[in-house]
Amino acid sequence: MKLLYLSKENLENSIFIKELVFNHKLDEKSLIIHDHFGSVADTRFVTKRISALMSEEMVVNNAFSGDQRNLLFLGEEGLQFREEMLHKAFATVQLFILNPIVASPQGIQTPEVLTVLKALREQLDFSEVILFPRNPLSPLAARREYIGEPEAVDPLIAVYDEEAELLEVARVLAPVSLAAPNNILPKKA
Repeated sequence: MKLLYLSKENLENSIFIKELVFNHKLDEKSLIIHDHFGSVADTRFVTKRISALMSEEMVVNNAFSGDQRNLLFLGEEGLQFREEMLHKAFATVQLFILNPIVASPQGIQTPEVLTVLKALREQLDFSEVILFPRNPLSPLAARREYIGEPEAVDPLIAVYDEEAELLEVARVLAPVSLAAPNNILPKKA
């Protein structure tokens, strides 16, 4: 299973979203998690909108808000993900779209998306984590870039300082791949 993360800047870029939808032809099960987008209601809307766009391109998917059915919940053990729900969904779909809204005994929480990404990374076995540069015209997006170790980020930050925020996410989640929607699929040998 692959994990794809969409930043707020990615979500605001309609061309990026259209390219992602058009090029999402992964043969492996995938989980897309996206950043918060304004209010809780707006974030939920974006989740459903991505799902609708994927459906238009015949990508069978399921979209949920993290707090629905307590998919993401904050308990005594910290942030938890109901993995069995994901596996049940993957019986019929290739793509699962999720936002980082979290259920808790105190009500709905909106933690930093990096907190949610780290929890998912620790709890689920992903074959690959794919991050997208915030600027789709960045040279960093020209080809797929693999970051195997956190230390591999340092030389990239020196060159691509405008993508420092993304590269810090890559450092925390390494190993990851950096890609653009038009090169999301690895080249065949």
